[in-house]
Amino acid sequence: MPQVVYDIVPAALEDLAAVAHIEQQCFVSQPWSLTAFVQAWHNPDFWFWVAKAQSAVAGYLVCQVTRHEAELHNIAVAPLHRRKGMASQLIAALKKQLIEKKVGEIFLMVRVSNRQAQNLYQKFGFHKIGVRPKYYRDSVEDGWVYQSKF
Repeated sequence: MPQVVYDIVPAALEDLAAVAHIEQQCFVSQPWSLTAFVQAWHNPDFWFWVAKAQSAVAGYLVCQVTRHEAELHNIAVAPLHRRKGMASQLIAALKKQLIEKKVGEIFLMVRVSNRQAQNLYQKFGFHKIGVRPKYYRDSVEDGWVYQSKF
């Protein structure tokens, strides 16, 4: 399927209802609430971007940055926009920004069963550095800790 180019922009407060809706679609068992997204959006340590298709929010990314390291908390793509390159564009934009701001490394957590996400992260230089047993409470599934250094 051909890659679509999305507008990757900082999230605006009015984007958060759409973000929360996508979150509900993508993370049925443990979604963030709209309140959690609003709190993250107001926190200067959080970088919050959306991917827009024809001015509508179609995906998002939330990352927390503290001095020289970052943690990718959430990345999600609306079901109608999957497999079109949006997640790659979001991660590429994040990585570029982290390098520009001289943030030396980033961490994330991924379910051991989520091979699609693992392949995406590995494409961007992430590698597995550890495991958190039973991290995902809904399924009592382990989480793998991934890291990328710049």
